[in-house]
Amino acid sequence: MKKFFKWFSLGLFFAVIIVLLFLGYAWNKAFGPGYTKEETAHILVTDLKFGGRAEQKAIKYGDSILPIIQNESSNFENLNGRN
Repeated sequence: MKKFFKWFSLGLFFAVIIVLLFLGYAWNKAFGPGYTKEETAHILVTDLKFGGRAEQKAIKYGDSILPIIQNESSNFENLNGRN
């Protein structure tokens, strides 16, 4: 019985860890600044209401994100004061 409880609790522990990792990934995917430069540029250009969530990450990327933003915004034509 002790052995069963040990393995059951260990399995339950790992299942909870996996669920928490998945929830963190899903939360960041839905509300985060993006994992890649392309995702960050897409959020900056298209998400007018919450696009600011990617601003700090874009600043971190520096000038290397500008060509991606240029492609995403049709040569900077789709940009406005919000993005």
